[in-house]
Amino acid sequence: ANNILNRSPSSLSYNGSTGNSDINLSYIDIDNDTTTFSSSSATLKLPNCSKILYAGLYWAGTYPYEHWNDELDGINTADDDFNEIKFKMPGGNYINLIADKDDSKELIYNDGPDNIRPYICYKDVTSLVSGLSNPNGEYFAANIKATIGRDIANVRTGSSAGWNLVIIYENENESIKQFYVFDGFATIRRNVNPRVDVKVSGFHTVPSGPVRAKLLVAALEGDGQINGDSFQILNPNNKYSTITTGNNNPTNNFFNSSITAFDKHQTNRNPDSENTFGYDVDLFTLNNPKNSILKNHQTSATLRFTTSGDSYYPFLLGMAVEAIEPKVQLVKTVEDESGNDIGGKTIPLGSELWYNVSFQNIGTDNATDTKITDILPKNVDLVESDIVLPDGITSSDYTYTPPSASNQFRGILTIDVPDSMVKEGGAAYDIRFRVNLTGSCNDLRVACSNIINNQAFASYSGDLGGVKNIENHTSIAGLDACNFGIDDPTNFTVDVSGCTYEREEVLCGSTITLSAGSGFTSYEWKDSNNNSIGTNKTLTVSKIGTYTVAKVAPTGCISSTEKINVIAHNNDPNPLIPFVDDLLTCPSDGSELAEIYLCGYGDFRTINLPFNTESNTTVVWEKLDESSCPDQTATNCANLNTSCVWNKVGTDLGMKLTEKGEYRVEVLYDGKCPKIYYFNVFEASLNPTVVKE
Repeated sequence: ANNILNRSPSSLSYNGSTGNSDINLSYIDIDNDTTTFSSSSATLKLPNCSKILYAGLYWAGTYPYEHWNDELDGINTADDDFNEIKFKMPGGNYINLIADKDDSKELIYNDGPDNIRPYICYKDVTSLVSGLSNPNGEYFAANIKATIGRDIANVRTGSSAGWNLVIIYENENESIKQFYVFDGFATIRRNVNPRVDVKVSGFHTVPSGPVRAKLLVAALEGDGQINGDSFQILNPNNKYSTITTGNNNPTNNFFNSSITAFDKHQTNRNPDSENTFGYDVDLFTLNNPKNSILKNHQTSATLRFTTSGDSYYPFLLGMAVEAIEPKVQLVKTVEDESGNDIGGKTIPLGSELWYNVSFQNIGTDNATDTKITDILPKNVDLVESDIVLPDGITSSDYTYTPPSASNQFRGILTIDVPDSMVKEGGAAYDIRFRVNLTGSCNDLRVACSNIINNQAFASYSGDLGGVKNIENHTSIAGLDACNFGIDDPTNFTVDVSGCTYEREEVLCGSTITLSAGSGFTSYEWKDSNNNSIGTNKTLTVSKIGTYTVAKVAPTGCISSTEKINVIAHNNDPNPLIPFVDDLLTCPSDGSELAEIYLCGYGDFRTINLPFNTESNTTVVWEKLDESSCPDQTATNCANLNTSCVWNKVGTDLGMKLTEKGEYRVEVLYDGKCPKIYYFNVFEASLNPTVVKE
């Protein structure tokens, strides 16, 4: 923060006691830049490893005239462009900032008596400041306007103007706090409006021990030589306590033309005047002996601006309260079978991978009702028998929903964490589970689908601090050198360099609509004679044959070509073939019967039918009620007895088989052509134990 008016020579600091109505004021202009008529600077110095979360720039002034000499003429000679300034960050050049006059959040105030006319402007500059590789350094604000000269007529209010940059930052080495920034405008005048109350709510002080808070306040027109102005807070006894920063902002003259931080005049400014001619900014720690001002478990506070003498205009109030709240940190990584971190690396199709989710409460309160949810990526299948849980969590504490159309073919693993494992200051725990990556190129036809991203989510509440229902706190990919979370999904890339993306589609009826993988920037279809026949994602054809589509991918992803063989319905292959152990032919009618062999208790087989999810092809899986009809005695033949009862067991393209029995799947190709495929599942009666010697 800094002021923008000074006595001559304006570039030199002023520590005298003369008020702004008793001296000839001119613009400070210290930047040696011909494009500015007023400028001052202040230097920011945050601790190492600080991350900018918010930056708000305020500029304010009293501006009824260009010069106080105009007051005698009774004409408002102020320019309309008081809302336009220049702002320069460390190592950069000036940029123009304009507060939108039609936005009450940016033009906070521009009114008042004709001979005072205070204005307050604001601009959110978070993206600018957070975008710096190092936010520390010297900041400049320029071309801030106010009335110059000396106010010699009537009220003799004088001028004041300046700017301040409000920074909220994150640092893992500091305590958790809740921040509140309020802006507006109030006239505090002895005979007109001697007090204004501001209620701050939404925080929750610690349940025991010292309550610590910091306050920020800014105002125009506070005079060092006029007493009577006070800053107060309603205490637990329902009485107002008068606040002081210590030596530099006394209880009977808090707003006294000074810029201080923690009871020290700020010397990180140019110029660094102790007398800022009516521009007040103060940051300080609230003196709270024995919690006499703020108590434990307090959730609101009322602050009062008051005066019995000096007039002033507060426009900014900030508060930081040490908070009590849990923070369940999830760190998710991906490893190969040997335990090597493969995050960001390229791996082969069909690989087996291990995900590790580490969780720990690093907050300042116990967590309760904690639930960890991991929505797995498409094209990976959880091996449920290979979930490794920490002591304290059992198999009854988790549920798994396999991939299906209803969850966009993304399996969902949900784990309930006991409260005892997410206490404040508790240990970190690991959850590990194995997944199988698809081995089919056709599962990766969608643009960028070879980039496999994944995050887990934690939902929880607080114990003592009253925090409720923190939902879907995302996992991080790791921690950087400053102990900040790396806010990226856990990811790896599938090697698709050898993929040909070839498949068959069955022509049912007079036409079939072919659909290429989605998300590409352009498409070009060609027939078997290499004729260009379409440029959309889909193509409707009426003849059997081979069709290709060249797909151009977005930047950062891989372009590819699909080859689709359109065959007649009677020639379509049995879609179960890639997933079964044997395919038999019935000698009496030539029909097919597939067989699947499960290797004992706990074994399973997953079938993912290779149909385009965007087509109209539907399936119904059914299991025979073997008590409903006579057994089939013909060797290698399915039970086709029409009196049999078949019970539906699924309608998704994927099916997980865990029980022996006689099954069939009814496929309605493209919504038009029905066909039934029969298969039997056998289960070994032995459950072998492998002993390595």
